[in-house]
Amino acid sequence: MSDTNMQVVRRLLEQVWSKGDLSVLPEIMATDFVGHAAPYGATLQGIEQYQQRIAVFKGIFPEIIFTIEDQFASGDKVATRWTARVRESLDTATRDQATGEPISVSGISIQRLQDGKVVESWENWDAMTVLESSDAPNLLDSLSFGI
Repeated sequence: MSDTNMQVVRRLLEQVWSKGDLSVLPEIMATDFVGHAAPYGATLQGIEQYQQRIAVFKGIFPEIIFTIEDQFASGDKVATRWTARVRESLDTATRDQATGEPISVSGISIQRLQDGKVVESWENWDAMTVLESSDAPNLLDSLSFGI
């Protein structure tokens, strides 16, 4: 069961977030999903709000590539330490204002699964790196609507 749950979470990061394939969500996420999205404190209710959140991030950062650094499961929970590399397009990297380097954000997500679907999620990631980027005002404006 643990390996199966880890594969579900892997699909969430790789297919949904990295590739933008939202058609996968009904297969891997419960309709009554609840997301606790730190660091900005939003609570997401259901697949539709989760899709809106993805749209906000993809609208500002069209290319987000997640790499799973570590992952383990215990019972009905999966913990994943990941790195997201953010680019505006295939040719132009979103740059850190201080260093000029492409943005690389680290985070940890914990998902609780039931019957092969994510029912609850807790996320914590390095928001300061994103907030120091040139795209921070766009992201903050979008997230201020509670998405």
